[in-house]
Order: sequence, then C-alpha cells, then structure tokens
Amino acid sequence: MLMNILVKSGVEQLPLFEKEDFPYFEAYLRGDEDKNDLNQLLRTKMKLISIHLPHSIQTSLGKRPIDFCDSGETGKASFLILEKILNFSQKNDVKYIVIHLGFYNYLTEDRYSVLMRTAQRFKALPSGKVTLCLENVPCWTNLCFENEPVISDAEHFSYFKKYCPNIGLTFDTDHLAITAVFKHFYDGFKAGYLASEDRKAFREKMEKEIMQATRKAPDFFRKAVEQKIIAFLSQVQPDMVHAVGSDFCQYQEGKKLPLAGEALPLGYKGMIKGFLVEDRLDHAVWLSRIPKETWITIELMLRPEYNYIDQIQKSRKWIAAIAR
Repeated sequence: MLMNILVKSGVEQLPLFEKEDFPYFEAYLRGDEDKNDLNQLLRTKMKLISIHLPHSIQTSLGKRPIDFCDSGETGKASFLILEKILNFSQKNDVKYIVIHLGFYNYLTEDRYSVLMRTAQRFKALPSGKVTLCLENVPCWTNLCFENEPVISDAEHFSYFKKYCPNIGLTFDTDHLAITAVFKHFYDGFKAGYLASEDRKAFREKMEKEIMQATRKAPDFFRKAVEQKIIAFLSQVQPDMVHAVGSDFCQYQEGKKLPLAGEALPLGYKGMIKGFLVEDRLDHAVWLSRIPKETWITIELMLRPEYNYIDQIQKSRKWIAAIAR
C-alpha cells in the first residue's frame, strides 16, 4: 500500500525534526503567526503539505474558538484568518487546509440550517488548487447541547458537501471514537441536563457515568467504535486522515483538554495524567478502507509522559506494519 505520511508540527516544534527523515508535514497554527512565522514553515527540509487552522482566534471579546458558523465577530475573524492562510497556501503550493467548522446550539438551532448557510459562504471562496478539508470534531461532555460541533459525523459532512461540492474531508480516527462512545449515552442525558440547576456539575457527572460503563464493557464499545468507523468510511472518502490512538476507557479529566485517553500515539500503552492508558483502536479497520493515495498525518499530543519524536517514529512503523 502506498502511503503518504505527514508529521504534525507548529513553527516552534520544527527544530525537533531537523535530524529526522520525515519528508512531509502538516503545520498546526497557534493563531498569532506573522509573515515571518509562516515563512519559517517553508524553510525546512520537510515539504509543507497541509496547514491546520488554529483552535482559537483573537477578537475584541478576547480569545474565542474559531467558528465559521458564527454570524458575528467570531465568524468574521474566522473567515479573515482562513483567507490569509488560503492566500499563503496558493502562493506556496500547499495542498490542503484543515478546518474545524464550528458549533451550534443543539437545544435551539437546527444543525442542517446552520450547515447549509455556512456551506453557501464556503462555496463563494476562491480556493483554487487548495483543497479546504473539514475535520470531524468530537462530541463530548464539554462539546454538546448549547455548544455542539456542527460536523461530527459523515451525515453532517455529506449534507455540507451537497451545498459546497468542492469541499474536502479530514477524517480523525480519535475524534470519531470519542463521538461514537458519547452518542451511545447522549439521548439519555438530555432530560437530566435540562432539569439540572448546576449544568457544569452535570457535565462532570456525565463523564463519570460514561467511564464506569466503558470500563465494564470494553469489548462492547470497541465493537461500537469499529462499526462507527466502517459506517463513516462507507459514506464518505477522506482526502486526509489524522491517525490517532484512542482509549475510550479513559476519556476523563476533561476540565482541561485533551482527555487522558485522547490523542495517543498509535499502539501506545503507558501513563497519561496519572492514568494507565492504551490505544484501543484497530487501525487496520480504517487503513483498509481509504484510497491508497490518501495523506495520513500522524497526530499526537506533545506530552511530558513520552518522547514526541520517538512516538511518531513508532506510529509510522505501526502504520507500515498494518498496511503490509
């Protein structure tokens, strides 16, 4: 199987890769990069293939999560940074821009109306040879109800693409696993959440209940996640994949993301935030279902518990061994 492997790096992390043999990378932006910072992405032996837009942007109200679905200042600022990065990408032969589309209020808004409205704005963007790729964002205890990702599943992406045919897809394995586990409980939480006088405390209660259930029946949830991956990739084919390990028995400590079991190196088993975690995903499930030319980003968090470069090397070997 022919594989196009990318590593993940921000401007500050580029020196970590100077002595390594990775040919391609996906740049993750902080959001405050100036022209010199962006040009540093071109001054490396690795080829810049993709740019991931930042998680948050600066507005007059302070830092806000990037949100193209917002009709106010945050939405305007989101499109401004996209246009800036799109212009840079067009000038420097960057193939992809990865985008977290935004959020909506599940309790008061219609998801598909928000998707249609936002898709029409994207359709008007002159992206040229650059493919704008929407990423599936996880639905979790801190990302639900009043503040839910507008695209977390294949159906959401397909509906957007109906109104914006040129849009691309970045499939995140870990994000879909988190969504699959959470959606198993979601409907059962709604009545309690609406009736709760302390919704923050109720969100913490949700996390505890999910952890108790997944630990009692790990095989059940492993199968549920695999079925979700198969269903997702039978409906849509990604332009890119974020290859990430995930431990659905340790989706906890969500007060400060990432979760303990989120964004793991492939095949990893060890301590994170004081918890023993392990990658429980069968990566052969998604590897066997994507086109051979798909770009794969090895995406893991910079954490004190492991050596970042060593784990990227191990993850690359892990993918190669599965793909044989």
